[in-house]
Amino acid sequence: MLDLKALWIGDMLRIRSSGRVGRFAGINAEGKARIECDGKIYLAVPGNLELFREEVDDYKKIDELLGLKSKQIPKKKTEPVPTEIDLHIEVLAPHLQQELPAMILSHQLGRCKLFVEEAISRKLHRIKIVHGKGEGVLKSEVLHLVKQFREVSLTFEANDGGAVEVWFQYV
Repeated sequence: MLDLKALWIGDMLRIRSSGRVGRFAGINAEGKARIECDGKIYLAVPGNLELFREEVDDYKKIDELLGLKSKQIPKKKTEPVPTEIDLHIEVLAPHLQQELPAMILSHQLGRCKLFVEEAISRKLHRIKIVHGKGEGVLKSEVLHLVKQFREVSLTFEANDGGAVEVWFQYV
């Protein structure tokens, strides 16, 4: 049996006989619990009550149970962490294909740097950066860029020299 005096206003309770779930709204003069449910107040004796502790993963359902019409909090999305980036401009940013080579290179390196920083922030152990074979300008810039991060422990050529695999070590 619940001790009504130990409850807090707003505690979630279930009325056993009806299955209704609502918020504790206090104790009336006869010593019955006042339960607010769907905008109505129901009275229940302590023996007919139980704490309601449902594992709810959906904020909307909690708001419905409480009768609230508050701003919905979006669920945090868990997306797979990418471990590879392709710096070919037609893949990375097709709208830049007709730009000057210096602008394309700058965009590729900027995105590469963000990718490495994100990998480090997520404490990934290994990533792959596809730079292509080409003339080697992007490749040398990518290698120079990744070596600036203290977390980078090893780099290996991959894809027959068209990519670099970067390994991280964290302290």
